[in-house]
Amino acid sequence: MIDLHIHSTVSDGELTPSQIIDKACQLKLNAISITDHDTVGGLQEAIEYSRTKNIEVIPGIELDTSIKYGKMHILGYYIDYNSTELKKILNIIKKDRDRRNKRFIDCFNKLGINITLDEVRKHSVRTNNRQATFCKGTI
Repeated sequence: MIDLHIHSTVSDGELTPSQIIDKACQLKLNAISITDHDTVGGLQEAIEYSRTKNIEVIPGIELDTSIKYGKMHILGYYIDYNSTELKKILNIIKKDRDRRNKRFIDCFNKLGINITLDEVRKHSVRTNNRQATFCKGTI
């Protein structure tokens, strides 16, 4: 059995890459792919850790994009996660997300809701590479 769509704490998952490997081994999976949103940040850890386990890690990614009618998520497998070109593109995506998050905070501030991005991150469910999955409590 395999699972080809797993998110780690590097994007919006609940387990670290190593914890994912351990869980997959417990479930007796033969192969997995960590497909974090717009990042390859957890792949090296997962691949290195899996070398001591009996499981194949397929390097993957989930790219978010906008299309005419909404959003689309594109899954990629057996990617070259060390590619300089891929890392440049992912850096552009991250900068765009950071700019978007700043615009959100600016809009809240203009509405009289005085918060900072750091405050949102402090109270959010995830804060790593991915945008905050908004708040688990009130600010």
